[in-house]
Amino acid sequence: MVKLRYAPSPTGYMHLGNFYVLIKVYLFARKNNGHFILRIDDTDKSRNKDEYINGIYEDCKWLNIHIDETFKQSDRVMLYDKYFQKLIDLNHVYECFESKEEIEAIQTSKRRRRIAPIFTEGDKRTSGTINTGYWRFKLKDTFTVNDEIFGTLNFKRDWSDPIIKKTDGSYSYLFASVVDDLECGITHLIRGADHLANTAIQEYMGNILGNWSMKYYHFPLMKNNDSKLSKRDGENSLHEYKDLHPMTLWSMFSIIGTGLKPIISLKPEDYWNNWDINMFKTGSVQMPEYEKFIQINRKILRLLDESELNSQGINIHIWECFKYNIDTIPEFLHIQQNILSMDIYKLPYWSFFKSRYNNQNCNINMLIDEYILIHNLVQNDFLYQIRYDILRERSGPQSQELLLMLLKVF
Repeated sequence: MVKLRYAPSPTGYMHLGNFYVLIKVYLFARKNNGHFILRIDDTDKSRNKDEYINGIYEDCKWLNIHIDETFKQSDRVMLYDKYFQKLIDLNHVYECFESKEEIEAIQTSKRRRRIAPIFTEGDKRTSGTINTGYWRFKLKDTFTVNDEIFGTLNFKRDWSDPIIKKTDGSYSYLFASVVDDLECGITHLIRGADHLANTAIQEYMGNILGNWSMKYYHFPLMKNNDSKLSKRDGENSLHEYKDLHPMTLWSMFSIIGTGLKPIISLKPEDYWNNWDINMFKTGSVQMPEYEKFIQINRKILRLLDESELNSQGINIHIWECFKYNIDTIPEFLHIQQNILSMDIYKLPYWSFFKSRYNNQNCNINMLIDEYILIHNLVQNDFLYQIRYDILRERSGPQSQELLLMLLKVF
């Protein structure tokens, strides 16, 4: 079975860069009748928060992401202990006692000698200034990664042996992720291109620990003004886009990076049935302007059926009048509230139209012409007065539609 995982860390709220990856993982799983796992990578004890964990689940629910399996890495320490002992037995890890300052001194010395400032087992001292040791994983010097997007990539090591077990006994993301991918039988790994070096290390470690076999798809990072999106700076948070319909985000992010036109649909299966991971290229991806989201959202909203409208407290008659003039549901609900709170009987023409209105057979234009004739009014002036009385502005639906809407609502 095809198995994929999406593995956010609960160190902040989800942003659009996270969803940019999440939707690819999810669509690939569903298109291939696969198994979708949500793994919470909560190895960073100092920055994890329960509110962020809850936020991940709430955001997935809002985004119509249906999870087949979920777990937290903090609940799997005994499993990591077992695999860590295997690395000890195979002599692929070593314990260190050097402090941060001592490591910096070693790196400075290497720079002066024009040697790569990385920490390896040869730099390990027999004793250090800290009492409780931490453990590093021994790396080799060269790596090759075969990626389905970027092709074959060769890496010459320029990083230190990674710390996989910290002084407090907790395990690093790098190590825990390898164990989980092995245990879960992950078959396809989809994530950002900033993880390519991690993939090289994890593949090496995975082959030492077990039967590591998966395909990789690394995507160019989505940038905003040439800067990487990050949950830590709070910009482009998913919460900032929740005025939009969730399928608007599906429509935008299922095709961004392909040059294709967005799919406009409320049905999730329409997206994965018309989606192919091979559509994507290695070129840079820029965060779309908000107006592009609005353009899609307008089209998505027009597809809403009566049951979904009712679930959001939307009056069908008001909706039918305004659905071609609004950008978001909150904008509409504000208009609806103003309309429903009107003192309708203060409109000087209300009694006339209400007494003559027949829901089954009403020609609103004829009624307006009759009222204008009786009261000797200028047509354009009267039509403008109707729109202003209802909306307090010049733009919006036609005055005839607004008046007919009022007659249906009240």
